[in-house]
Amino acid sequence: WIQPYSALRAANVLPLKELLRLACRAKAKPFHFISTLGVGYSSAGPQEIDECSDAFCDLDGVPLAYAQSKLVAEALVRAAGERGLPTTIFRPSFISGDSVSGISNDSDFISALIKGCIQMGAAPDLDWRLDAIPVDFTADAVMRLTTGSKAESGCRVFHLANPHGRYWRELVLWMNLYGYRIQLLPYEQWLMQFRTQDAPDFSLRPLAPFFER
Repeated sequence: WIQPYSALRAANVLPLKELLRLACRAKAKPFHFISTLGVGYSSAGPQEIDECSDAFCDLDGVPLAYAQSKLVAEALVRAAGERGLPTTIFRPSFISGDSVSGISNDSDFISALIKGCIQMGAAPDLDWRLDAIPVDFTADAVMRLTTGSKAESGCRVFHLANPHGRYWRELVLWMNLYGYRIQLLPYEQWLMQFRTQDAPDFSLRPLAPFFER
């Protein structure tokens, strides 16, 4: 969330080139890539795009370097598809915990934000519609869409999003209902309180540059 593209290229782009080489070696093997819906949120592009649009024209408007790195990786996957390798791109929204057990990654962005707001006793008052999908649904969708059908050359793209998103203020209400006293504050006021947090276990400290943008 806070690293520049130059730092993320080594993790999200260069290894992908090696994996594509592996998929093309000897007998071609279907290649499935997990991207992010964030690649479509460019502030510099048109209001509507399709899979034929040149995403690189809008690269500078993609707000997070993480999404930029995924966009570059997608271009490599598409190029392989155009050369005959069966490829699939999945673009999930936020991936949340298991829908049954609730087990989740407690260090991801949403978990860190919720924990940080609980630690502060305050949350930013944002008109944010949260699109999150359970990890078990995501895994099941990927498996169903990549098995049982004949692999064909080219590139298929699937968006994995929640049709029933919930608003951030609802999450804050739920936290209060579960006993965590959290006050909604205007963003600048919340940010001022954020800057005063000095507890060593404050969960949002590593993400400080993201909130200061």
